[in-house]
Amino acid sequence: MALTDQISRMIHKSRAYKRLFKEANPVNTESFDSLAVLKDLRNFCNVDASTVRVSSTGNIDALAMAVAEGRREVWLRIQAQLNLSEIDLEKIKEYQDD
Repeated sequence: MALTDQISRMIHKSRAYKRLFKEANPVNTESFDSLAVLKDLRNFCNVDASTVRVSSTGNIDALAMAVAEGRREVWLRIQAQLNLSEIDLEKIKEYQDD
């Protein structure tokens, strides 16, 4: 895939995430549905806790830790897409046009 195609897909994807999770309501804030989903994902992905998991025997459970880290990675991806500003996207597009 050409670099220009990759950049176009990245811009489209970021805007789609923003439309999905930051739908504007009349007072220009996120929709209640998107906030509810993000809150649920934040809890499910254990964003505010360590991903280290200890088994009942007191040993670190590598498999459970990998699952927890995978959940955290999903949260980080969503946040990365939501935090790309339109200025960032325009800079990426300008790079594409060079």
